[in-house]
Amino acid sequence: MRELSSSFLLLKPSVENRSPKFYPEEFEKDWARISKVFNNIPKEAFEELFFPFWDWDHFQKLYGYLDFHLLKFELITFTNAELAKVGWYSRFDRAESIARWSLEDFRDCFGLQKEVIESWEVDGTWLEPVWILNSTTFPSGVLSNEIKSPYMLIEGHTRMGSLELMKRHNKAGDTHKVWLISYLK
Repeated sequence: MRELSSSFLLLKPSVENRSPKFYPEEFEKDWARISKVFNNIPKEAFEELFFPFWDWDHFQKLYGYLDFHLLKFELITFTNAELAKVGWYSRFDRAESIARWSLEDFRDCFGLQKEVIESWEVDGTWLEPVWILNSTTFPSGVLSNEIKSPYMLIEGHTRMGSLELMKRHNKAGDTHKVWLISYLK
């Protein structure tokens, strides 16, 4: 594994095995510290990516060597055609299994809250945007060879599986909000 970048080390949360909803005070303290160092990283990124996943080995392997001062985070809209070009982490099989569920299984899923199901049924999209790396913006040789091109899904595998399920049942909307992470040139 490559050495962790100094900017990635600055993103380290103060608690381990964390979820912002279980550690709201620690999250806010960490965010106050990080927002002073990184004016390019939105609070949502720290909440959904770094706070929960910072110490996961595979997260560090895929992204820990990047210079996070050189990344741009944009909340944009992707079409279904654009989302079809997004590569998934190959060992995350839950997303692929969700795509094969029936709509009844989806509604009964223990892990999906009522508001998530309503978002799919009413709006045809996810409640919270997924996180996608635009790998085409990075200089050659910078990214791990496990990173897919042109896009790599960082977070939101269950949501992407749900999108595939809804497309299969003609219930998906045409566009979806995503957080796109690109390299600043």
